[in-house]
Amino acid sequence: MDREEKEGANSIRVVDRRRFNSAGDSQPNSRSEEPRSEPTPTAAKAPESPQRPSNATTPSAAHEEAGYASVDFSGFVVSLATQAMVLLGEMAHPQTNTVMMDLEGARQTIDIIAILQQKTKGNLNSEEERLVSEVLASLRLAFVNKTRRGPTSK
Repeated sequence: MDREEKEGANSIRVVDRRRFNSAGDSQPNSRSEEPRSEPTPTAAKAPESPQRPSNATTPSAAHEEAGYASVDFSGFVVSLATQAMVLLGEMAHPQTNTVMMDLEGARQTIDIIAILQQKTKGNLNSEEERLVSEVLASLRLAFVNKTRRGPTSK
């Protein structure tokens, strides 16, 4: 056996088996010509995902076409803050219009916002930094007031 044949026999061959490309379109040659020799028993079959509309190139575009607002960091923080306020019983749930109280859930949501503040430090613009700081301050104050008064009073 010459050197090229040895390298060919011992070389690693990489085959792209993904069904979709980076744009989300189905790849025509997504299946390899060579079947797998041994199925892996631990591999779980992924559920079929719905195909994206052909004219939507990004998830944001698909959301906007469906009537959803664009998601950005500030919107995400406001969403978490709203969730915390609902869990504190400070406002009604937007869909059910019921007031509920879950202090542990509120504490976790406030902690998540604090983690976001810590992990994004130095990466936010001044408006985003101010938003996160103000949201955290007001949520922490509401949480302290709620726990001092007790969970039954508003």
